[in-house]
Amino acid sequence: TFGNMAYIYVAEENTPGYKHDKDPYQSADISNYILTVTGDKIGREVNYTVKDLEGMVLYGEDGKPDNTGMGYRDEYSLANSTYWYVNEYEGVQLWKLLLKSGLDPALAEDDETLVSSTATDGYAATDNFTIRQVADPDSFGFYEKNPADLNDGTYKGNENIRQGDDVSTGDKLRTGYPVLVAYGVNGYPYVEKASQDGYLSGLQNDGGPLRIISGKRPSKVLLYRPPGERKSGMPLAVDTPAPPKNTIRRDRSMIRSSAPSSCRSTLSPPF
Repeated sequence: TFGNMAYIYVAEENTPGYKHDKDPYQSADISNYILTVTGDKIGREVNYTVKDLEGMVLYGEDGKPDNTGMGYRDEYSLANSTYWYVNEYEGVQLWKLLLKSGLDPALAEDDETLVSSTATDGYAATDNFTIRQVADPDSFGFYEKNPADLNDGTYKGNENIRQGDDVSTGDKLRTGYPVLVAYGVNGYPYVEKASQDGYLSGLQNDGGPLRIISGKRPSKVLLYRPPGERKSGMPLAVDTPAPPKNTIRRDRSMIRSSAPSSCRSTLSPPF
């Protein structure tokens, strides 16, 4: 008997992989899509194509990204207004990308400058991160919904790390989840639109070719959001439903991203 089931995944024996290097995901529009990082904490504009970003990710002997480099792959616990679920993502670690773009490593403890994003369709992300949070993967955790949480707003949550199988000891299983500029989910690359070849309705791998992915933070876990308060289908852990433009700023500073001509995207601060 299953309770509170949201999805059943039936996986193919072979998947195309996370990168846009096979048909039907291999196209000039996707590989040349540009992420632009800028702002007064960067001091310039730095452009990366999807192909550039995917090329930064190197793999170990186990076939997984070498986490000591730019890449990362892991399962992240997510939630929307109705369900909690788990997806595996692969992408570039945002903190390392910011450093590569010229961000001063000394700003790793900066709790004032914000990293935020806006989708190509103009949807401004409601979740913003400080530089300190982006720099520290332990700011984000993997949580499991407590059976005591009935989605009625009364459950206050338990921020402790769970001890064994005793759900009363905590809702957090572990920490250490870097914010990702993800290009794929569950073994498939992202596409831009549901109308494109390669889109899978059960996977919902649209909103790409890049998305910002993060683990859960305490304020997002403990805050109950009834259906209708969030954009439809928007998981709490995902800051943008479409190709992101990352914005970093203190006062008027920002990190922004864009795309070339036919698929140009402009990221600006949501405040």
